[in-house]
Amino acid sequence: MSFAWKEAGLTYNRYLSACARVVRRSLKEEARLQAERRGDMDLKFARWENRFDMCDVAVADTADDNAHQRSSPQASRPATSTVAKTTRIRSGGVTTRDITREFTDAASALPVGFLVKDEYFTLYESVGALEIMDPKLDSGYVAPGETLDDDFDPLQQLSPSQIAGIMDQLICQEAAWHMGSSLSQTLFTSLHLDRLLDRAQNSLEDVRFEGPGDAEKQGGSMICLVLRAYCVGLIKCCDLVHRTIGMQSCYEEEDFVTHLYNRNLLTSVSEEIVLHLLDEATRWLAKVDVAQPQGIKEALTHRLSLRKAFLESLAHALRPTVSAGWAKCNELLESVKSTAHLGIWVPDAFSAKLQRKLASTLPPRAMVNLDLSSALAFFKRLCQDSYNVYALQKPYGSNELKAFIWIVQLRKPQPAVYVRALLQSLVTEPLDHKVRQAMMKRLLFDDLAETVLPADILLDERNTDVELPGDPRFEMVKGMNGFASRAYQPYDDFFRLMCQNRSRARRLLTHGIVCWDNLQFDAEDIDAELRRHTGEEPASLPGQPQGAEGQTFAFPLSSWVYYHKLRQMEWIVQLGFELDVYQPDELAQMYWYLYHLLQTRITHLERIRRFLIRKMRGNVGLVGENALEEVVKAAEYIEFLMCEATAYRDFAYGLFCLYTVLLRLHLIKAPPRPYSSDALRYEVRFRPLLAVDLPDRIPFERYRCYVEMKDELTSSVLLCSVSSISSARKGLERLSKLDSDAMETTHIRLCADEWKQDVKNALRACIATSLVLSAVEKALTPDVLDLFFALSLGGGGGGGDDKDGVPEDNCYRGKRRRGIEVAPDGADGVNGVDNNSSTKRVVQEVQDHVRLKVNVKGNSAARDAGEKVYHDWWIVPCVTRLAAS
Repeated sequence: MSFAWKEAGLTYNRYLSACARVVRRSLKEEARLQAERRGDMDLKFARWENRFDMCDVAVADTADDNAHQRSSPQASRPATSTVAKTTRIRSGGVTTRDITREFTDAASALPVGFLVKDEYFTLYESVGALEIMDPKLDSGYVAPGETLDDDFDPLQQLSPSQIAGIMDQLICQEAAWHMGSSLSQTLFTSLHLDRLLDRAQNSLEDVRFEGPGDAEKQGGSMICLVLRAYCVGLIKCCDLVHRTIGMQSCYEEEDFVTHLYNRNLLTSVSEEIVLHLLDEATRWLAKVDVAQPQGIKEALTHRLSLRKAFLESLAHALRPTVSAGWAKCNELLESVKSTAHLGIWVPDAFSAKLQRKLASTLPPRAMVNLDLSSALAFFKRLCQDSYNVYALQKPYGSNELKAFIWIVQLRKPQPAVYVRALLQSLVTEPLDHKVRQAMMKRLLFDDLAETVLPADILLDERNTDVELPGDPRFEMVKGMNGFASRAYQPYDDFFRLMCQNRSRARRLLTHGIVCWDNLQFDAEDIDAELRRHTGEEPASLPGQPQGAEGQTFAFPLSSWVYYHKLRQMEWIVQLGFELDVYQPDELAQMYWYLYHLLQTRITHLERIRRFLIRKMRGNVGLVGENALEEVVKAAEYIEFLMCEATAYRDFAYGLFCLYTVLLRLHLIKAPPRPYSSDALRYEVRFRPLLAVDLPDRIPFERYRCYVEMKDELTSSVLLCSVSSISSARKGLERLSKLDSDAMETTHIRLCADEWKQDVKNALRACIATSLVLSAVEKALTPDVLDLFFALSLGGGGGGGDDKDGVPEDNCYRGKRRRGIEVAPDGADGVNGVDNNSSTKRVVQEVQDHVRLKVNVKGNSAARDAGEKVYHDWWIVPCVTRLAAS
């Protein structure tokens, strides 16, 4: 049975427009008038009594209005207040009755805000009815003077330059899709791709521009062979990218839109067939004579070759030899860039109207237009990043793998979603759970062997040969397998989260830190159980009480978990700097907390190092021919981690002291927070980290005491900043000069150049901070600093001694120091209740004398303003010396 609107020759969109008109006429007076203003259109329709008689909707409506007004008792109303309009519908198989008048009379009796509906008319349908004929929400809306379909014919004759221009436009649309826009805004706006995808695809022969009614049209071999081959290759590339990303962890609307709008991207067509089609087009292009313009033939050949090389690289993504394909893509991108001027873009070949044909519940969206230079630069980065990823296919250790992934993620701009999905697929390639669990267990044991258990009997592979219950080796295998099963999920999630975008990675770190905290307590129990089978003896560490009370055990598994937990806590804080989470007045406290975490990690690494030295000297629990050498490598790796953490610890403490000085001088002002308090902000800011039991939680009062440093004079704080920055600079310089021999034990060989570049960026930030400190020191002498600090504490010297010329008590009563008038106690309410005006006056006098301007911008704001960003984790304030008035 066919629908009546089909028999009348109406398209579905035209039928919807007629239905929308009926809905509008049934609305109340004010809503109906507003809807009618939006509904003016020139839609054509066919009356059912004569399907071939096309009439104008507006003319028919006018005739119907006149007929209705003549028969209606309300005909005396103005024309703009007509309650209802109707269109007489006649069909041989349908008996109709006009109920418009009864319907409008009943609707007019309803009070405002009420609706009559049946049980199947849900909120979804009601909202959908309101969206009809709204151009911002109704994808089928046709504006006055606009046609429903596009006039561009994909089979029309095009010049070679126009075909090259369409290929370039498709490259731009493909890059925009990779960068996060939907297919409806990018590739699915192409009329050529729409013609290929708008019919059944049983084989490649069905994927053509010619439709059933296009037998008499001839698009020419340039269209039907060259452009068709390119478009088919593009669709297949999108299919491979979509499948690769879909198999990994991807967050919709954050990174990549996976919605295909119920269209098939040639999934059933093999890559070999598409590659053969591209070869045929290339061979045909080499035979024909394309004279004008000069070089256009080579330009088309470069674009076909690029599409073939890109498709081959995507199809063989997990093969070790594919790196040569990515290198070839980079070369061909340069060729496309050099011939871009030969292409002539055809804007009519792309239309946002195609969104009406897509299966989507979203409102229409504008097309995304990307320029060719940006698109080619994006693909060049994608190919280079994909080429670098295949270094992971060589056998490297777990720490090497983690360092490589983390350094790759630090690149600016961040690698494309496909590259991050490729990283995940290489790290967690086996889809079978048991196989992936075994691979993660191998990585976990390698990580333990490189840090806390080098050449240890607990990781001896010969232990698995023992099958006698009760044997110590059998119990060791049982305990280590138990630990691996508990650590598998956090460890696997850790690799996956490192492949996400920066915001999502920080969010996942805050969620996963509790799992690592629980794992640490489980690891302590397993350590205690394994200790009974290994016969480990307790040891005394420096700084611990002598005797039995000061002796402790190594706790290797718990130490390993604690180390990773501390690193993740540091990354949470550091990513907050990178993502501009903190306000300028919060930077001091956050850098102090980063310093606290780094100091805790250094102490823990020192503990691990001492147990490794004890094992190396006593040769306790070592197995293997090169056992001593492996222990030495592990100890050197721990020392490298300590040197790195020490440099960053000094840098964090130096920035903390600098921002503290600037806050004391009111050169950094806090925004008004009428509904907030320091304690509440502390709880909210550190909520993810306060749920961790180790390291110990810092109560707010003690935390505020550490951050404010009220017992320290401002001049002393400034000197501490200078000293810390100087130490950090020396440490970073040593790290940046590591040679290749030292890299052997640092587990950063895969990304040595990029790691050094990251260290050099931190060193530049350190040098910039030292210049800022020099400017502050020149503008602020110690007596001015300490005077202002004493006033901020109510006239006292902060409880300090008489050093730096600042005595303990109120020594500045009624005195004048360096042109700044200081009121005695009680005068103008400095130490009294009403001290706001006096404090503001003193602050203004000091700032007028200091003549400094401080500007603190986050990474995003600084980049938008074109300012220099040295390092994403180290925010250096911009201090400017103002000229004297």
